[in-house]
Amino acid sequence: MAVAEEYTLRFLNSMEPLLCRIPPAYYVGGLLGIINSCLFYLRFGHGLMLFFPFLVVGCAGAILGLTVGTQLPEMGPSLGDVNLVATVAACWIALFIARSLRA
Repeated sequence: MAVAEEYTLRFLNSMEPLLCRIPPAYYVGGLLGIINSCLFYLRFGHGLMLFFPFLVVGCAGAILGLTVGTQLPEMGPSLGDVNLVATVAACWIALFIARSLRA
């Protein structure tokens, strides 16, 4: 078991320079994308095979909404630099588009 922990620690240490360059707002946006993708999948999902594509599309939509939300004026609820309305709306729009293209 100690070997697996050592390799995990080495992997995380090697990823640190890459992860330090990403702004914290994108972590929050990705987390919002994961949460909303799970909620979308609970309501509209069918089959476990479609969960991971919905998860990727939801995260991408949330990151896109985060980027657009930074260009909007400061209004509505926000979490640090993250405009929650723009991030969540873009995530759900991307998920609905992906669901309509799947059928």
